[in-house]
Amino acid sequence: MTDASETIRETILPPLPDTFMGHHLAGRDPGDVDDWIDRWHDGPSTLQLHQFLGMTWEEYGNFVLAPKCLPGLIANRRIIEEARIDFLTLAARNTERSN
Repeated sequence: MTDASETIRETILPPLPDTFMGHHLAGRDPGDVDDWIDRWHDGPSTLQLHQFLGMTWEEYGNFVLAPKCLPGLIANRRIIEEARIDFLTLAARNTERSN
């Protein structure tokens, strides 16, 4: 990511959630997904499991049907997040130029 993208990440977007997917997107090692699932079962979370993991319902459905697709789901989400940041960075630059 560029410096401008990092600035967008820090100032405009909310912090990445403390979830399995959030840790991946932030570049932190979340550990094994099964440990997260165990934490959900053991804890008092009011979230549904897919929310606790930081997955959309569709991502979770794919994961349940084919657990080996998890690396692809993470890569896809990373691409989407980077595109979102790039879009916001360009929008911020265009706003600065028009002022």
